[in-house]
Formats: sequence, C-alpha cells, structure tokens
Amino acid sequence: MKDLHGKTAFITGGSSGIGLETARLLASKGCHIVLFARNPEKLEKARSLLLNYRKALSQKVEIHTMDVTDPRNVEQAVQKAVETAGPPDVVIANAGKGFGDYFENTPFEVFDQVMQTNVYGVRNMTAATLSYLVQNQGHLVIVASLAGMAALPGYTAYGTSKFAAVGFAKCLRPELKTKGVGLTLICPPEVYTPMVEEELKTLPREYRAVKLMAGIEPLEKVARDIVRGIEKNRFVVIPGLMAKMSYYIVKLFPGRTSNWVTDLMVRQHAQKG
Repeated sequence: MKDLHGKTAFITGGSSGIGLETARLLASKGCHIVLFARNPEKLEKARSLLLNYRKALSQKVEIHTMDVTDPRNVEQAVQKAVETAGPPDVVIANAGKGFGDYFENTPFEVFDQVMQTNVYGVRNMTAATLSYLVQNQGHLVIVASLAGMAALPGYTAYGTSKFAAVGFAKCLRPELKTKGVGLTLICPPEVYTPMVEEELKTLPREYRAVKLMAGIEPLEKVARDIVRGIEKNRFVVIPGLMAKMSYYIVKLFPGRTSNWVTDLMVRQHAQKG
C-alpha cells in the first residue's frame, strides 16, 4: 500500500503506546483514524492529540470503546465505526497485555487474561474486519513481540501468547495473499510503553538482562517501522539492529547455543543479586 493518503486505519489499543504513536504518524500522512480501547477518558485524550497532527481538517479521528477479548463487543464496535468512518483499509491489531514473573507467581487468571488479550484479541479483530480488508484490498498489521520469536524466562504467559500470535500470522499470511490483503507481523524488542512499565514491576531482576540483550527501541522508531511495513508490504518486521541480531541468532542456532547464552545470562545476574 504505497499511498496511505485518504486511507482509513482502525487501531486497537490506540489510546497509548505503540498504537497511539502509529496513529499519530498515519494521521500526519493523511489517514482517517479510528481508535479502539477500553478506557473512554484515555481515548478522548488521544483523539485531542491526534487532531493536531492531521494534514487536513477533513480527516476523521474517531474513538470507540472496545474489549478485544469479547468477540461480540468487537463486532459491534467495528460495525459502528464502519457506519461513521467507512470500512478500514488498514487494521492494526495492537491491543496487548503484559506480565512478567516466575511461573509459580503467575496465577491462572493472569495467564488467561494475557492469552485472551494477546491471542484472542488479535483473532477477534481480524475476524471482525476481514471482509472489509478484502473489499478494499487492504492491509492487516499484527503487533506481536520479539518474545514471540525468542523464548524469554519470566514470560511464560506473555511469551506463550506472542508465540501464538506469531503462529497465527504465519498461518494467515498465505490465506490473505490469495485475497489481495497484505499482512505485516511486527516483533519489537523492549519499547517503553505503559504496558511495559507495568510488567517491569513484577519481572525478576535477573531476567531483565536477558530481555535487554535485544536492545531498547524508541516508540517513534517502532511506529515508523510499522508504517514502512504497510507501505512496502513487508511481512516480518523487527525494529532495531540488536533485535535483528537476536532474531537471527535464535533462527540460525535454535538449540544448544541459544539455550547456553540464556542460561549464562541468568546465572550471572542471579549471582549479582
């Protein structure tokens, strides 16, 4: 999708973090923006911000409350948005929930919430918008994580959910291609967002070092890479040099080498504690 001007983008988790920053960039390129999130107050603030980044006053910036874990609610919110803003050309399934801790400190309820948001949330938004994307020969973006490519200790819930999201995208890609719909799977490393700030409260210290091996990427850089992925119809997008190196190490040496590096990092930082 080389020209985004005049296109309509639906974005879940759009009230903050990666979703909001990507919305800001798309608005500056002339897109109509529709944000979905659970918190109406945060959505209002996000809308007020985005109005300042439009290229033209005719650009729409709409907000709708949505719980991505509820398929019926997702369908209803999408339908309302289509009625007022028109069908989407771009859908960004970005809503996510993070959690980091030892597995024994991860109760079923938390594990389930992470899976419901990060896996079924992606599924529900994709299902609710697919017919419109086919109609418009549009583009779907699934925001996963490098934790869905490389297993990280302390992330049994989050990592499992992101591996599932990556698998979903890989299975879906050839299906969408036959329908003329593009798909971008973005797998960023550490990005300081409200979700990440929350998960760091419980993530064990010795596991943070392993996570940071892949580097930290600015929010703006990740958003630019998402937009570039849409424009160039790239499938897998991994922002950052360190993250790319980590991805290829795991891809080329998926067994003992990757496990040895992870175990070494954990031991070193556990001893320092």
